[in-house]
Amino acid sequence: MSILTFLRIQRPIAFLLLVSFSFSIGSVPVGAATHAADDITARITDVQYEDERVVITYDLIGAPKDVYEVKIVFLKKSDPAFRVIPETISGNVGRGEFAGSGRTIIWEFRKDNPSGFPIADDYYFQMTIKRIGGEGGGFPWLWVGIGAAAVGGGAAAVILSGNRSGGGTTGDLPAPPNVRP
Repeated sequence: MSILTFLRIQRPIAFLLLVSFSFSIGSVPVGAATHAADDITARITDVQYEDERVVITYDLIGAPKDVYEVKIVFLKKSDPAFRVIPETISGNVGRGEFAGSGRTIIWEFRKDNPSGFPIADDYYFQMTIKRIGGEGGGFPWLWVGIGAAAVGGGAAAVILSGNRSGGGTTGDLPAPPNVRP
């Protein structure tokens, strides 16, 4: 698994006026921490500011069936204590098969903070991407395998344990009658 973080993608955001916005689109490739098969490249391609929401578009290059966890945080460069974790978000965020281009995250920021945010030009988003698993996660199969091993082990223990009381197994039940009708 790898945790990937975008740190240098800055977008000025003026939530109160929302009149004119200028932002630079950056690309920060981030490599995986484990091995080459986990390499993930991602970049934010567009940020659109609307009256009540922000739409973030990004590309995530990875295996199409892999499951990723995508999170965003809203930060301010001049104030390290400023940290907003968006609550009212939708789109290609959370856990899912998000590899591909044109993925979107929609943040309804007015629902999280009705008064908006002070005007500043040093706001930015930090995205954290974590690869959860391949081919739909694969994680439930681990539990199926563990469960099957437990059931099989329990059945083998019962069958192989036999009667340990010292008596034979046939002495406990009466023999069938020898009389024929």
